[in-house]
Amino acid sequence: MNYRSFRISLIALLIFAIAMPGSFLAAEDSPVGPEAVTAATAAEETPPPADTVSAATEAGAGAPDPNVFGLTVPLDSHRILGYASGGILLASGVLGVVRYFDLKTRSHAYRTDDELEDECSDVIKYVWGSDGQILRWGHVGTLVLGESLYLYDALTGISIIAPPGKGTAEGALHRNAFFLHAGMMVGEIILGFLTTDALSRGAHDQINLYGAIHAGLGVAIPTVIIGSGLMVDLDLVK
Repeated sequence: MNYRSFRISLIALLIFAIAMPGSFLAAEDSPVGPEAVTAATAAEETPPPADTVSAATEAGAGAPDPNVFGLTVPLDSHRILGYASGGILLASGVLGVVRYFDLKTRSHAYRTDDELEDECSDVIKYVWGSDGQILRWGHVGTLVLGESLYLYDALTGISIIAPPGKGTAEGALHRNAFFLHAGMMVGEIILGFLTTDALSRGAHDQINLYGAIHAGLGVAIPTVIIGSGLMVDLDLVK
């Protein structure tokens, strides 16, 4: 597969990854048919069971402990590792931005006003493969660590979350934030490969385009993780 086909395939996957969670949530939150009417009538007569994730924020609510592959773990581990993964992913994003501006500054130091595009490409490839590798692998390492912790958080969250339509509003938002994060994370990984490919070829314009979107998702992902946790813990949704 040549570079053009490779990039087109990754961009198609990126669009799918970003669009799919939204489509899933839209379908999930739009019941149709007689069941919806029955559910609405029943909801007026009987209060819905509390979402266990939301209930966990209420002292003495008696929310069940989550489990991972049948092993029961403390509920606080879900909360603590959620914030930890969000913080580590935020640090990864910061390292990525520092790495980008470091590459840009060092590349521009080699440039002249009348530099040809081919020469600019050579400069980018040289700078990308030379110094600054600590920032590069620090960015990748913190990304892997943050996502590894979040994987645990996702498994424990799934084990205690209420089914759609049977929990509180904040519980539904907390659940939906997971799907949103999952889609953005797939997109972020794809953009990481696209940006690396552009850097390896010295493609100046593509580096700026992919880098900007990559950075935007890098900020949005930890914001969604930390924000969804605070929303539940601080009882911000009534």
